[in-house]
Amino acid sequence: MIFDMFSNKQEKRTEPDFVTGSQFSFYLEKMLNEATQFITIVSPYIRFSQRIYDCLQQKKNSGVKITIIYREAFTHSDIAQSLYQRSNLHAKCYLTEKALILGSMNLYDVSQTNNDEFGILFSKADYPTTYEKVYAEIERLSYSYNGKNVSNTQQPVQMNLTSASAFLEKNRKYTQDELKKYFNFTGKLYGGINRINDNTILLIWRSNSRYNNRYQNGIVYYMGQDTGGFEQELIYGNKLLYDAYNNSDKHIHLIKDDVYCGECYVCEKPYLENGKWIFPLKAIIDNERANKCDVEIKVGKLARTVLRELLESGKIEDSEILKFQTVEYSKKVFGISFALLLLDTGQIKTPDRYYKDKLTINNKKYFLTSEWYSKNLYNLKEWIEKHSTN
Repeated sequence: MIFDMFSNKQEKRTEPDFVTGSQFSFYLEKMLNEATQFITIVSPYIRFSQRIYDCLQQKKNSGVKITIIYREAFTHSDIAQSLYQRSNLHAKCYLTEKALILGSMNLYDVSQTNNDEFGILFSKADYPTTYEKVYAEIERLSYSYNGKNVSNTQQPVQMNLTSASAFLEKNRKYTQDELKKYFNFTGKLYGGINRINDNTILLIWRSNSRYNNRYQNGIVYYMGQDTGGFEQELIYGNKLLYDAYNNSDKHIHLIKDDVYCGECYVCEKPYLENGKWIFPLKAIIDNERANKCDVEIKVGKLARTVLRELLESGKIEDSEILKFQTVEYSKKVFGISFALLLLDTGQIKTPDRYYKDKLTINNKKYFLTSEWYSKNLYNLKEWIEKHSTN
């Protein structure tokens, strides 16, 4: 007989339960009925049976947060507070704060009654590590770069996170439970980049981590999260933090070794360094957010105006224009990580990290890189001054 994980028994199970057929539906319904905090449904295709719909409706009315990740549109989607559509979704998983089921069954009434289905069922208490891995993957599905939040229904109640820094004391240690209380967060807070909601990010910095975060001249250079492979991609948490640059609606809170460091902002444009994304962060002091990145704006404006004018003036040798189409020479002259110029062949749209407006040099069209940072300002000004006097 399958062990009843929802009872008060304390016995530790040695392996997850394998469920088939009617057992699958029975334990799924029981698990949903026992939820008190949240229910997350991952199913490509959905058509609620009346029993499941009534259960979800009752849970929603009692304050349980319901999240659904799906592939094809379905009726009664307003049952969920949060909806995420993914065109390539194939996984099926049902999760609450107590337990989860992984298996073959879509949440489709026909599947529940007519199909041969099976899966595994286990509680968070018995397999906390595996549970957290599944939870983390579901979190990724709900905000990754190709996910689509299509919810226009009521959002879960949150505290006013724009003023969270007023409730948290700087230089004070906080436990995970205390942080969860302040940020109304139900999952586990991992080291690295944690998405609290659409406008709030919590960064966890561990000194013993393999991530090489560093503090220099009042700026924290925060390393992005690994995405597989040597070079970190601009997805998941990296995309989330990248989008916070020049966005005053985003609120970033930094914790180092359990100590609250305060609210900060991305003060310079994030950049790749040795295959790792680097996010320059600076603490917010009074109304500093309104004046941030003045240097960054200055170097970008200089590139789009004066540099562009010089390149189009005909004063620059053809040989140098050719060399500026290489990363090596562009880095040597300006310290940038991309070729200064990219020839427009007429076969590509505006590439990433290049300005949309093309420039014309000797009757040829080029894209000019948009990857300018404060560290490039000196080299850029020096080159402009040198060629302006020629």
